Amino acid sequence: MRVLVFGASITQGFWDTEGGWVQRLRRYYDQKSVANIKEEEDYPDIFNLGVSGNKSGDLLARFDNETVARLKTGSSGVIIFCIGTNNAYVEGNESWSPPEVYKNDLLKLVDKAKKYVNKILFVGLPPCEEEKTTPVFWRDISYTNERIQVINGMMQEVATEQNVPRVEIFEAMHGAMKSGQQLFLDGLHPNDAGHQLIFELVRPVLDKLLNT
Repeated sequence: MRVLVFGASITQGFWDTEGGWVQRLRRYYDQKSVANIKEEEDYPDIFNLGVSGNKSGDLLARFDNETVARLKTGSSGVIIFCIGTNNAYVEGNESWSPPEVYKNDLLKLVDKAKKYVNKILFVGLPPCEEEKTTPVFWRDISYTNERIQVINGMMQEVATEQNVPRVEIFEAMHGAMKSGQQLFLDGLHPNDAGHQLIFELVRPVLDKLLNT
């Protein structure tokens, strides 16, 4: 079984010395495969398809090509979407693009994904440290938790409408930050501890999905 994980730089694993939460998933299942080589087909192959800077529209444009190269129609695989943080930024003094565009893109992605698999999972978006992200240091763009939560809300709406399971990330990370944990390196991308927390939140949900 193959698990395709689509997203942007957080999915790609920026600033985690161990490769990010998706790589941690791969290592977890690879270790199980190696330890039980005769049953290795019982464990999934994880594909990281995160591309830095992607918005939902960018992912929509590349989704079919990326997927058809790795899955056959009707495969017993899983497609995971963790996309939307870049839909939440504002560049310079420009206005924010309508969040409804994101919702429509996500609906189209779910519709496309259903042509390949019958198991889809949403991974919600992490918060940010606004004192470091308004703007970020590498570009004149700004992220706020208010806008990220709006996008998260759109994802939850699609999850409910389409009966797609969703892993909540924002509240867990925000709570950990309030307790004093350092989870971000640059205010936007999680550090090792942040990626580990996302992995710990996603893994049991994915395990359950794989076994249903």
